[in-house]
Amino acid sequence: MTLTIRLNNLFIRIGWAVLGSIICLIFANAIFSHFLVRNIADRRIAFTPVALNAAAKRLPYSSRIQFRLAEAELEAAASEPDKLDKAQEHALRSASLSPWNYKHWQLVALAKDVDGKVDEVARMLQVATRLAPNNSDLNWRLANFWLRQGNQLEAMKAFRLATRNRADLLAEAFDIVWQASGHDVSALDELVNEETTAKLTQAQFLAEQGQVEASINVFRNIDAQAKLRSQTAQTFISALIQANRGQEARELWLAVVGGDASNGNGIWNGGFEQSAPKDFGHFDWALKASNFARIGFDRSVAHSGTKSLKLFFAGRPDTKLENEIQQLVVLKAHTHYRLECYALAKNLTTSEGPRIALVGQKGVLAVSEVVSADSSSWQHLIVDLVAPPESVIAYIAITRIPKADYDGPTKGIVWFDDFKLTEQ
Repeated sequence: MTLTIRLNNLFIRIGWAVLGSIICLIFANAIFSHFLVRNIADRRIAFTPVALNAAAKRLPYSSRIQFRLAEAELEAAASEPDKLDKAQEHALRSASLSPWNYKHWQLVALAKDVDGKVDEVARMLQVATRLAPNNSDLNWRLANFWLRQGNQLEAMKAFRLATRNRADLLAEAFDIVWQASGHDVSALDELVNEETTAKLTQAQFLAEQGQVEASINVFRNIDAQAKLRSQTAQTFISALIQANRGQEARELWLAVVGGDASNGNGIWNGGFEQSAPKDFGHFDWALKASNFARIGFDRSVAHSGTKSLKLFFAGRPDTKLENEIQQLVVLKAHTHYRLECYALAKNLTTSEGPRIALVGQKGVLAVSEVVSADSSSWQHLIVDLVAPPESVIAYIAITRIPKADYDGPTKGIVWFDDFKLTEQ
């Protein structure tokens, strides 16, 4: 079918021209209006209240313009209280024009809150949360509102929703609840349920508040695999060590890495057969590079098992070993300990062989005899020590300190194996 429009009549041509102009004007107005709304809704562009009012008069049915105007008037109400009614009016209009957008109802609630209309605030926030039940910012605002009203039950529900997908809010949520509850430890339990990330943050928070026993109880009941994957768990163990709670720190660490503290050995992995998980080596062997020796593990030589620790001395003068090989241990007050291990030397040339030592925060507590260069068999090194009057964090180490202004080169290999630290 073909549609033919005849323009051989002057009036018909004029009519079509007018119709075309009207259509172009309509489209131009729509394009301009769309452009205006998009620019006013852009948060990166600042507008004065006068400009926003003019835009609202031109486009009274734009919810986005009403929203920006309500925000501007609410901000101005801080210094001009008479603006508050206008702010509420435009916020309500924006919500009525866009009833499915939770942000508009949230703005109404904010305006009502500033005006002290508590019942209406609750109603508006509940409307908003029904539209966006999992929005963290919205639930955070609702939680704080309920807390101000003394409704802790509803506040906890909202805090849990707010922090479910925003772990960064957990510490602040704990602080708010902690202050609001008068430092009630049990109040924090209502915030976490059984969620692992929340419980780890709770343990860390309690430790920071000086509630060490409570924090340890929380940490102890968290799944070990979850703790292995968590930076917070690593930080928590480190914090206990720094707070001189070494006994608890080691117990919790062993529970995570799967070690056994009941064998009576205060050294973990004394035979070098195991390895701690990455980034969770608080009480594992710590090896550092040395300018005087290559340090590593050897699978071809062992006193027992399949591995030993190997030191290949570089033959440099003034060879020194201090903290290149060490492991944290915990010493109970006034307790007699015996540290022992086995060492094997090969082609060792030195004025003085290395030793094993127990080192505290104030220096060396006790050392063994030196590894003898003359022996061709495994040597049994022993250190006996009575711990200081208080429980302390110490570390075992392999040391060599030059005793003269010039100490000749140290060459050769020494293997160490089967470390033990036992109470006598």
